[in-house]
Amino acid sequence: MKLKTIFILLISILLTSCASDNPSKRSNHTNIAILMPLTGANAPMGQAAATMIELGLEDGLEGNIKIMTYDVADKEKIDMSVSRLKARGTSIVLGPIFSSNSSDIAAKITPGITMISLSNDPGLAQNGVYVFGHSPIKQTDRIINYMLDNGYKDYIVLLPAGKYSQELSQIIDNIITSKAGKLAHSEFYTSREESIEVAVDNISKIVQNINELDYTTNKPVLYISDESVALEKLIAALKKHNLDVSTVIIGDNKIDIENKGSISYLFTGSLEYDAKDLLSRISTRLPQKKHLNYMDLMAYDLGRITAYNIGQGLGMTQFIQRLDSGHLYNGSSGYMKFIDHIADRKYDIIKYEGGAYEIVSSGK
Repeated sequence: MKLKTIFILLISILLTSCASDNPSKRSNHTNIAILMPLTGANAPMGQAAATMIELGLEDGLEGNIKIMTYDVADKEKIDMSVSRLKARGTSIVLGPIFSSNSSDIAAKITPGITMISLSNDPGLAQNGVYVFGHSPIKQTDRIINYMLDNGYKDYIVLLPAGKYSQELSQIIDNIITSKAGKLAHSEFYTSREESIEVAVDNISKIVQNINELDYTTNKPVLYISDESVALEKLIAALKKHNLDVSTVIIGDNKIDIENKGSISYLFTGSLEYDAKDLLSRISTRLPQKKHLNYMDLMAYDLGRITAYNIGQGLGMTQFIQRLDSGHLYNGSSGYMKFIDHIADRKYDIIKYEGGAYEIVSSGK
């Protein structure tokens, strides 16, 4: 009886050994590495991006994928992470965010490992390295041109004070004047409520003057863009002066904040996924996160696109061929395809009014 038991145990051990040594059993998965700054000054941004990529990977997961997240906050951590991901047989790297880190890491892992970086630096693009980031100016260009093409000629810019806003105002002016429009005024404000109120009061007077002109057939267009906390104050002031009635308020995806009240506006974005749902699903992992910005949505899309394609049974070769062929993806950050290893993004124009959303112009 004892001999029989020992024999059965030996057979069991041998079968287990054979199964573990079977190459098809060991290699029937794709190793994916997420590289983000998880410590240091950029930790909040890196942790949020890593979490959104992980959520996207989970939502698109239909195949055997193994995921590891690494810290690349400094050179020492980069070297350690690269060594570890190579030892694991990693096939694809998602991240990091900054171009300097991306360039350093790409030099250490290519050829052999594919990187899709969240950087928006086109200079990184090469064989094995894809640039997934976006240029915010493209959203501005998209919505301004949409308004111009629909006969709106008078524009006002209302932005937070700073060098970037000054540059953005000049870019908007160039876009408008190229199609015979007019930038009537640019107004800048600080984060103080008093400054916001003064700026909005000035805008209100300018809007009234424009609307009283004999040649005016359309309302003036008011372009705004800021971070969510400041936008809440700004939108409250705009509503107080009824500027959503006397103007057409437009902006990029950032202006679609949760506490928008009953104000109406047009913005660039996508309705493919419910941002509130995504936010609620990461609340336990990132309790401090109160709003999803465009970087968050891009990170989610990066994870979901990667997992969905590989989960569909595509090997890495087929996945890369699909990226290189300009396959069109639609995600929470809009339509996207790669052209010469750089993400080419198209944005829907979405109207928010009376608590409802409507796509008024598709970016597809």
